[in-house]
Amino acid sequence: MSKALRLLVLMVAAMAAAGAMADDMAAGATALSPKSSGADRTGQESCPDTLTLPNDRLLLSPGMLESVRCLMERGHAALAVLLLQQLLAADESNREAALLLEELLGVARSPQAGSLQAPRGESVTIAGWMAGEVGHDSNINRATSAKVIDIPLLNYRSLSLPDLLVERPSGFAGLNAGATIRVPITQALRASLQGQASLRGNFSELPYLPHNYLFAAQLDQDVGDISVGIAGSAAQQWVAKFRLLERNAARVHVATLAAATFGLALSTEWASNTYPLFDNLGTRENTIELRASYRPYNLQLGAYWGREASRNEIKDLDRNFDGMSIGWRYPISESSRLAIDASSGQSRYQQFSRLFATRRSDRQTDLSVAVQIRLSDGWSLTPRLLMERTRSSMALNQYRRSQYLAELRKDF
Repeated sequence: MSKALRLLVLMVAAMAAAGAMADDMAAGATALSPKSSGADRTGQESCPDTLTLPNDRLLLSPGMLESVRCLMERGHAALAVLLLQQLLAADESNREAALLLEELLGVARSPQAGSLQAPRGESVTIAGWMAGEVGHDSNINRATSAKVIDIPLLNYRSLSLPDLLVERPSGFAGLNAGATIRVPITQALRASLQGQASLRGNFSELPYLPHNYLFAAQLDQDVGDISVGIAGSAAQQWVAKFRLLERNAARVHVATLAAATFGLALSTEWASNTYPLFDNLGTRENTIELRASYRPYNLQLGAYWGREASRNEIKDLDRNFDGMSIGWRYPISESSRLAIDASSGQSRYQQFSRLFATRRSDRQTDLSVAVQIRLSDGWSLTPRLLMERTRSSMALNQYRRSQYLAELRKDF
């Protein structure tokens, strides 16, 4: 690969890695990255960083059961039981709430008795899921649609781009799986281990099977109405047929556990990124994120900012970045809900590009629309639309991408 072409590929790779860390080909491979739009893109929407408990006026709101599920996932069994007891006291016909309570207590609720046994002591829990997906991707390599670009350094001579740097559409099929182990240490201290992996085959490149993974560990301590936690993760991400990114991260976060209407969370993350495709070029990244949730409307808002700097002599990836996100959940029925997530972020690179006679600046916008339909026995079906657009001061880094997919998932 020539030096000029290598530089072009590097810039495209940096765009793909920095602008879309929450890649659809990873089963949550950047779950600890704040630049995720809020949907993990594996068929199940993530619980918010803050959990808000409804007051009496909001007790029968559609978001009530979502709060309970998130509490269960976070290991707060006692709080989940309390909410379900209140909900069933107001509406004994709520079958879904009764089933959740039965799952927590291990005993069926007797409508005649009108009483509940005390919850069992919390123990180690293991939850897993598997999912298959099929769909169409308009731009599997996140590349420009232009086949020819003008290079200022070469007196604006036109350069024909190789196939690697031009967008390619493809149908695809994928498999995703994950598991979480939760270990309560004390009443206020708990640990969790998480593993996720994905495999995707693009029909236009069947000899190549991109495979991503994420391993994460987290420790949380409740202090009154506040939860303080630390987490670590290791992840791998592919783009098209290339193993592009290896990422090791550590995070510290503080979040409110229970508030009547509002919730807040603040986190900071330190990450070490390695790009195997480019002789293990490496960067260090620090990100601060603030999230707020408003329970009456099932609304989440987020803002993040940070810096990425090279660990090597090549400074092309040094940048400052910031962005905002918004997420909204709407229960369509007892068995389905709509999830809409949107985000916008920008990156301002420090290095002046002689090749393009400018300093690189990118702005990326993302939109995710999904309808999660719960079937029976832990099965769910999720049709999803994903759209990305990146505008850049360098023509090479501008692209559009849309994905249409359907996922069938089984939770254990």
